[in-house]
Amino acid sequence: MALDNYGLSNSWGACGAFKGPGGSWVQLYDPSSPKIDPKCTADVLDWTRRATAAIHEVGMLVIPNFSEYAFSDDVLAVANATDGFLAEGGFTMWNPIPNTTSATTPPPMTTPANFAAKVLFVRNMQRAGKGFFSINEWGAGPDYGLNPGGQPFNITGPAHRAVRQFVVASFMMVNGESSAIYLTCIQCYGGDAGGVGNLSIWPEYAAPVGHPVEEEPFHDPVTGTWSRQYSSGIAVVNPEATAQHFVLPSPPSNYIHCSSTYGNPITANPLTIPPAM
Repeated sequence: MALDNYGLSNSWGACGAFKGPGGSWVQLYDPSSPKIDPKCTADVLDWTRRATAAIHEVGMLVIPNFSEYAFSDDVLAVANATDGFLAEGGFTMWNPIPNTTSATTPPPMTTPANFAAKVLFVRNMQRAGKGFFSINEWGAGPDYGLNPGGQPFNITGPAHRAVRQFVVASFMMVNGESSAIYLTCIQCYGGDAGGVGNLSIWPEYAAPVGHPVEEEPFHDPVTGTWSRQYSSGIAVVNPEATAQHFVLPSPPSNYIHCSSTYGNPITANPLTIPPAM
């Protein structure tokens, strides 16, 4: 059972309900500060627990569309009550809407703090047996008034390899037994994001990296890079604003270079990892 646009704040400014005697109005929430209202949050959590319990009784799982990554009591309560998150916020940045692209100033894919928060939170979910399904939106689509012609942003080809690799490497950093990613332009769900078909299947998904052999990703406090070893490869993410060097932990010939034809061995060590900002 999917819960779309799930949130703990009163984003739509609800104030109450006509549920008093004779259908009279009952004030429930603070109309002066609707988005920050502890009572609304408490009511959402109470409803979530009760609804999830009832849905579990009929043999279904509950997955909210929820993109919070904080180790707060409220967010952890959602994670504990449900069976995982569909995170429409993904690994790419929302600021405050999904990323657009600019010919002169491309947006950041992430920031160090943003990436660390997501990795640590999602790994915690995966260790607890919770699902995590990441939707990543990049480039103007048919929504938000950014693309009046409705032409989907093209994420194919070498020019956009960086964002595809970033999404795949981010997925590899957190991947557990119940995890998946999706990459398309803004709100291009079910559409053709650049001539590759309705499912947005990208070449990077086919990289033969094997399975994780490191339980947790490693964060280098000196360079700021994140890495995680796989049986036939390694995932590296640089969330910093400058390029960083990364030394491969074993002979470069053991690795394939996913920025070229898959199967070509890497000969350079250390690698230069471009910035994400």
